[in-house]
Amino acid sequence: MINVVTKIVHETQKERGLSGAFLAGGIDQFTLSEQRKLNDIVLNKLKTLIESSSLHAEYKDDVIRQYINIKEIRKSIDAKQVTTQIALKSYSAIIARLLQIELEVAKNTSFAEVAGGLRTLAIIEDAKESAGRLRAQMTSILTTNEAISETTFDNVVGLKSGVDANVASRGLVLDSMTNESKKSSEWKIVSDTFRHILSNSKIGNYGQSASDFFNHITTAINILSDAVTAKKDTLIETADKLADYGNTLQPSSL
Repeated sequence: MINVVTKIVHETQKERGLSGAFLAGGIDQFTLSEQRKLNDIVLNKLKTLIESSSLHAEYKDDVIRQYINIKEIRKSIDAKQVTTQIALKSYSAIIARLLQIELEVAKNTSFAEVAGGLRTLAIIEDAKESAGRLRAQMTSILTTNEAISETTFDNVVGLKSGVDANVASRGLVLDSMTNESKKSSEWKIVSDTFRHILSNSKIGNYGQSASDFFNHITTAINILSDAVTAKKDTLIETADKLADYGNTLQPSSL
């Protein structure tokens, strides 16, 4: 389940960013549709997996509801019956619920080694989600190229701080991949663009390409995604070894 969820979160984060750009007039319907196709492949896997899982019925229903919510928000976006901010918030709420699956698994596992690793994975996912929300928000700002409200200003500052705080957290200080993301040339470009937007927030006219920014921050986020994948694969390997070891301790049937 963790394997599927991490992929869905990654693809939904990209879909959120492109949806914001589409609503702001920065990309065409075809580009957004291609991303949705990638997301649907893993979304359909999650739906099947959840229905056959041992999670509580109430929790399973909630996850299925998020699957339905994605389909519904897409309809509103295609018809342009929703504002960019509401669309971004809707996607963020869906992603937040999906990320809770990892915490639910952590609470239910009997292996301390796995539970601890899942908590570390959650920190990386939080950093990645803040970066994903920042991507969507800043891409939208650069696309519209207009002055931003104080609320949007504060939101952008909060998201950037969220990425920096999570990546610098005590639990990740020795993680080479997260440090690589923080020191990458792409993240430097993101930070420079962030400061440029704040400096020109009252007048707009940022003079920077939204699509170029999207590509730069996506490259930086992909490094965090690699960190998620590496941690996830290690957890799966650890869980398998612990399960195999437990099986060898079981008494033989008479």
